[in-house]
Amino acid sequence: MDLDRLGVYGHSWGGYFALRAMLGAPERFVAGYAGAPGDLTEDALCNEPNLGLLAANPAGYEAGSNLALAGNLRGALKLMHGTSDDQAPLSTTMRMADALIRADKRFELLIMPGAGHNPEPRRYYYEDVRRFFADKLGPPR
Repeated sequence: MDLDRLGVYGHSWGGYFALRAMLGAPERFVAGYAGAPGDLTEDALCNEPNLGLLAANPAGYEAGSNLALAGNLRGALKLMHGTSDDQAPLSTTMRMADALIRADKRFELLIMPGAGHNPEPRRYYYEDVRRFFADKLGPPR
């Protein structure tokens, strides 16, 4: 493994964790791609059984917030979201974009009009992921 060219990719909750890696260990990751990233405040069925209600556990939700870490970004980051995603609302990516802009951090954004949580055409999406990492990390060595 080439630790000088480490990248991270994830989609949905994997997108949340790709962001978490980029923002939680900015010295380690050179590039990250987060597709349709989840957010703790958006998925009650997943989060409330573990974290409780937001009103009852604001510290827990804040500790897991990627928004609060936006200023930590160092590497190249790309976000992707479909406009018709009914599992991870587009608002999660828009809030992350806003936090990054407010922190004066550069990032790339791909919006896929009409695409759902598993965007079509998939080939376009996966080719975008491949090109992003080839551009940011270089060819295989």
